[in-house]
Amino acid sequence: MYCIISYVGAVKKRMNTVIGIDIVDIIDVRNKINGSRLFLSKILSEQEIGQCSMESLAGKIAAKEAIMKTGFMKAGEWRNLIITTLDTGAPTVLDLNGVQIHSIKISIAHTQKTAVAVALYEKD
Repeated sequence: MYCIISYVGAVKKRMNTVIGIDIVDIIDVRNKINGSRLFLSKILSEQEIGQCSMESLAGKIAAKEAIMKTGFMKAGEWRNLIITTLDTGAPTVLDLNGVQIHSIKISIAHTQKTAVAVALYEKD
């Protein structure tokens, strides 16, 4: 855990920044989905599933796991967050009301075999 001091005007504000990372094997995700569609519905919303490729689905799963590792949420609360993309193509995190959660930043990447995500949670 890192402590970052940022300056807002003349007032010092202490922030704790926590980083989480996760890597997902896309073949494992495919096998779990083929075994039971229930697997996806426990982690992703219908909006997130949409017309996504297997790589994108794995990336969203990795992002939620990375966010969980920051302590922002607990296991089993995956559906309380929505992973989507901004018009710029950058991934972002929304709450259930569709409001962007600015205290969490994520980055997602994938190949044909693996997906990886990093989450940065800035605690007040």
